[in-house]
Amino acid sequence: GLLSPSVRDGATAPATSKCAADRITAAAAAALSRLSLAADLKVAVAAAGGAQALLALLAAEGRCGARSSATATHAARGLANLSVHLDIAAAIVAGGGVPLLVGLVGSRRAEEAEAASAVLANLSLHESGRRALLRAGGVARCPPHPTHLHPTPPHPHHPLPEFLAPCDATDPTPPHPPDPTPL
Repeated sequence: GLLSPSVRDGATAPATSKCAADRITAAAAAALSRLSLAADLKVAVAAAGGAQALLALLAAEGRCGARSSATATHAARGLANLSVHLDIAAAIVAGGGVPLLVGLVGSRRAEEAEAASAVLANLSLHESGRRALLRAGGVARCPPHPTHLHPTPPHPHHPLPEFLAPCDATDPTPPHPPDPTPL
């Protein structure tokens, strides 16, 4: 196990390894990620501060230097599991998760990038998540016109959000999305 017998019994003992705290942090992220898989536990995990804890794990530096890949992967997977709920997605956006996740998408480690992408995909389903993605540089600020992406124009009863309208790529100040509104 990760803990020495004296630590499991409640006593404090010096770490057996310089990086023991990083292994414990990764194990905590993995535990939250596994708990967030259960549909009946997602809301309970979030209500107990699970989303904020996972965001803190993504933002924290490890005791041995950079945050471990295991911690980042497990934290992002947990956030992906939680972000399927509208209220939890809003909390992740409000908690500053989008810039952290956009940064993780650029990781050289595929599992980190994939896990972060899954969270961002869930967050992009909501207006505030899309706006946060734009502000964090997670998507182009001057997207191509949506009709170039799809042969048929958007349905008249379901227009695309205003901030997805094309802009003039030669304009040095492309339109900035308005401030986010609550989900």
